[in-house]
Amino acid sequence: MLVPTLCLATSLAHADVEPNDGCLSADRVELSSMPATLNGTLEAPGSGRGDIDFYLISATPETPLRIELEGDSEGTDAVGDPMLAYLGLGCELLASNDDYFSLMSRLPLYVPASGTFVIAVTGSGDMTLTGDHRQSGGYRLSFSTYSRSIGSISGLYLDAITGRYTPQGSVQLLRCTDGDDPESCTAPVASQGGNGGAYSFSAEWNGMPIEPGYFRVRASFLDEPVWSEIFWVAENQHYRVPTLYYEEPLGIGTIEGRLVDAMTGVGLSGEEYPFASVRLRQFPCIESCYSVDVAPDSAGHFRFDETTEPYLRPGEYRITASASDYETQQLPTIHSGAEGEKRSIGEIALDPKPVRISVTSPCDSDSIDGGICRYRVSLENRSPERVRGSIWSIASGYLPGGTLSSTEFQAGDPVPISLRAGESRAFQFEFPIPSTLRGDSTICSTTYFGEGYGNQPYFNPSVNVSSCLTKTGESEYSVLSKKESRALIEGR
Repeated sequence: MLVPTLCLATSLAHADVEPNDGCLSADRVELSSMPATLNGTLEAPGSGRGDIDFYLISATPETPLRIELEGDSEGTDAVGDPMLAYLGLGCELLASNDDYFSLMSRLPLYVPASGTFVIAVTGSGDMTLTGDHRQSGGYRLSFSTYSRSIGSISGLYLDAITGRYTPQGSVQLLRCTDGDDPESCTAPVASQGGNGGAYSFSAEWNGMPIEPGYFRVRASFLDEPVWSEIFWVAENQHYRVPTLYYEEPLGIGTIEGRLVDAMTGVGLSGEEYPFASVRLRQFPCIESCYSVDVAPDSAGHFRFDETTEPYLRPGEYRITASASDYETQQLPTIHSGAEGEKRSIGEIALDPKPVRISVTSPCDSDSIDGGICRYRVSLENRSPERVRGSIWSIASGYLPGGTLSSTEFQAGDPVPISLRAGESRAFQFEFPIPSTLRGDSTICSTTYFGEGYGNQPYFNPSVNVSSCLTKTGESEYSVLSKKESRALIEGR
């Protein structure tokens, strides 16, 4: 089969010759001069898949090249949102771009030593290049070289008080489309960080030359931005940006306290059960909110200080404390204003929930008998009054390699229950595990208690507990820790 070869000059050419919807049947395009453009069309989707156009490009080896793709309405409706991909001669995907600060796509690259490579035009989201899109219409491919480049852009970023460099912070170079409009400076060119306050840019982030144009520098220290004015840099020019100065924001000093059980006074640990957590959140929330979570140590002590990320500023804060099987508590607003100020919250006492549920015997290799997973839980009434409701358990599975990657079903029937004050009772649940279960599959059980009568408990759950195990061999299972099980269930 003869494949057409087209030579492009600066004039527009139509090079989309079907069939070219496979990498091995790509249209050949020779870039004899640049800039050059070609027009093509993504045909209307049919048979459940969209059209893809492949081009085998020939150009001078090692040439820095910029390829842009956008919808074109010449002779047909423009494709709404095309995607551009770059492939090697073995049809392996090397890079792709779906939207470059607009619905236009752009790829910068160096022509490989062979002088040939493959470009694919497809619809947005078709990352596997299988026609998985519903786009159609005309498009324009543009090829251009980086024929002009600046020399460099450099400058300093210093502490406004000491005049010294900072080992922290980062600097970003942005390209502007309008020399008078700061809002037009949105396209990132390159960035640097941790250079002690000195920066220099002579190439884009992808190694391509930086073409002349309007630019702006954004320097950041602890998320506080400092901007340069918009400036123009000409071909071969080495531009020095006026020094940028930052003022280091004040920190909150320290805020510390201890989380305890309101009934026993025992510290609540964040490292193990009951997995306590303390959140410090700026209040009120203006534009963006600063918040951070810490886990108390084994004795319940917690501390926010200068090592806390994100960096916290002086202001109004709220503290929220929580732990498994305890009522969450939010403290009144506190103020931290002076740099280096030390604030002690004292003890935060959390009330135990009226009912506590715990796994007393998890399902493991020893308890899986005849393909049945059996596990026991204990329900304790810690309130001064009788509680009535139901207890039930849900099993869930994470199944790698299956048609569906997960499953969920009820383990046994719900059990109505009435507990006197201080009474506890044990319950057993079970469900079958087939011998054909794949390795690395994870099975979890989550047992709930809800108060009420009839169907009310299912819509009024008050506590739950989870336990998980992973299949590690033909008939071997590994039980996950309470912390691992909790994280897995919460993250699903």
